[in-house]
Amino acid sequence: MANYDWVAEAYERYLDELWDDICKADDERAAELAAERDEETSDED
Repeated sequence: MANYDWVAEAYERYLDELWDDICKADDERAAELAAERDEETSDED
């Protein structure tokens, strides 16, 4: 039987990179929302 460990390793790396991209996008979106909230708060002053 062929050894397909390299496929599992490549897929695991792919999922890790995908998860990192998702987390980065979440962080960027959270920063955007915080900036918008700060702008709205400063407008009220």
